[in-house]
Parts: sequence; structure tokens; C-alpha cells
Amino acid sequence: TQESLTQLVTYTQAGDWNALEDLLFWAHTPVSFLCKKILKDENTANAQTQEILYMISQKIRTLKDSSLFQKWVVRLTIAKCMQVLPDTRWKEDVLEEKELPIAGETLDQPRTVDAVAQMVDMLPEKPRVCITLLCCGDLHSNDIAKATGYSVDEVHKYMAEAQTFVV
Repeated sequence: TQESLTQLVTYTQAGDWNALEDLLFWAHTPVSFLCKKILKDENTANAQTQEILYMISQKIRTLKDSSLFQKWVVRLTIAKCMQVLPDTRWKEDVLEEKELPIAGETLDQPRTVDAVAQMVDMLPEKPRVCITLLCCGDLHSNDIAKATGYSVDEVHKYMAEAQTFVV
């Protein structure tokens, strides 16, 4: 819960090593997920996850409001991944026409979520990153523009491309 997470941050900032371990254990899942979604390269994402978790352990004392820990982790992860993203472009596969194995099927909610996730993963880099930051990072257009270096108009354009593809 948010309350127990806030308490863990407070204990960690006070020097409790067990709380830090629990906090890093909690942070691993959202950090790893975002790294994999943004970077798409498993090895690079795993390396970034470890680096970000280390950064969290080193910088946790600088967080002034422990209730903002989740947002802080997301923003830190996004910032680090956006720094690394240009270096991973050469690894990204050329976008090819792929067909999802769901044609003609009636989808229940879990299969629909999985299909949408697969469609997002198939997007070209810029629309994929923008839609990921919107949905997983809970960022608004202005924040996405700041994080990516795109203009707000470009962010809107990439979101529209993503929406057209996914819908």
C-alpha cells in the first residue's frame, strides 16, 4: 500500500538497511517493466534496471517527501532510459508487418490486454515511447516532451500514430 511504501522510505532515510532492501525489492518490478518497455533490448534493460536501483539506494535520502517515492522512481527510470535509448537504436529490429495471432478470435479481458501490449511493442520507437510514458509513467504531454526532448506537437502526433495503430 502507499502508506507502507511511504513508511519504508522514511525508515530507509533514517538508515534502516532492511527497509532499503524491501524498498529496492518493491522498486525492481516497476523499474524493470519500464526499462523493458522503453528500451526493448533485454540486456540493456536489465543493466539499466540494476543501475537505477543502485541510484535509488544512493539518492533516497535526497527525496524530500516520502509519499512521492513512486513518482520519483518512475521519473528517474524514464530519465535514465531516455539517456540510453539513442544508444540502443542500432539494436532495434526493422519494423516489419507482423500479424497478431488473434484474428477472428473473441478476446476476454486478459487476452485483450495482452494483445494491446503486443501492439504497443510493435510500434516504431517514438510513438511507442510516448504511449508508454503516458500509460505506464502517468505523464502528460508536456512532461513527455520534457522527458523525450520532443516538442509537445510531436508528442501529440506520435500519440495519434500510436492510437491509430492500436485501435
